[in-house]
Amino acid sequence: MPKDSARADLYVTLTKRELKRDVPELTLDMALGLLRSAFAQKDLSEEHAIHLVDYHLRRNGIAHDSHRKTWLARHKDLAERLNL
Repeated sequence: MPKDSARADLYVTLTKRELKRDVPELTLDMALGLLRSAFAQKDLSEEHAIHLVDYHLRRNGIAHDSHRKTWLARHKDLAERLNL
């Protein structure tokens, strides 16, 4: 497991360096999952790998927005007091 975690950390670091900016949506946990699924495939092109990362970033964004909307609906009084 430590090897996988080190690979994920390296992946995130190199991706951020290559993009010349931070990618806050790309977490170590996400990178670890992506690496595991990538290593499980026999053939993975760069184009397909980029597609996988984009897909997961987009899905995580949708899930985040959904959870936030649900939380705000359930906690209207608190959200109003906190100006959220």
